[in-house]
Amino acid sequence: MFGDVSLLPYVVVALIVAATVHEYAHAYVADRLGDPTPRAQGRLTLNPLAHLDPVGALLILIFRFGWAKPVPINPANFTNWRRDTMLVAAAGPLANITLLFIVGIPYKLGLLDIGATAAAMPLDHLLQVMLQINAMLAMYLMLGPSGARYSLDRWLAKQRSAAAIEPSVGANIALRLIQLHMCIIYFFAGISK
Repeated sequence: MFGDVSLLPYVVVALIVAATVHEYAHAYVADRLGDPTPRAQGRLTLNPLAHLDPVGALLILIFRFGWAKPVPINPANFTNWRRDTMLVAAAGPLANITLLFIVGIPYKLGLLDIGATAAAMPLDHLLQVMLQINAMLAMYLMLGPSGARYSLDRWLAKQRSAAAIEPSVGANIALRLIQLHMCIIYFFAGISK
């Protein structure tokens, strides 16, 4: 996907949409659960400028790894801070999954059949790149410990034992290397296409 320079405009648009929806979901859920911090910081918007970090965006384009601006929250404003913080953390990846289904199901069912004309190809490329990026973001953010204490792997570990044991430094490094490897495979798989 990132290997073909002609796809770069589609990747940029898809990343902007994915990051904006992801960060807006964090802000929306935090606001609905009683934390006014995202609203006060101007993050309760679908304007991409409020969510894009200039350095993170530049690094995505150069090194294929970067970030968006995290939504600030104050757990003290929640009625049940543990539950509500987990809900806010889950909102971003769930927003990417929702976007994946909103675009993916009609696309796969042929409901977004845009034809094989040269004029329709840009929309087809954009939809394919949006599907790939949202799938990658959702899986990486939900399965890996990128959300630290509120990721799926942490929840599963707590379900297995009452006293959750912190993973060793070696296990964390190994997991990060696996995640990095998966990202490299995923991002550069499009080179051969």
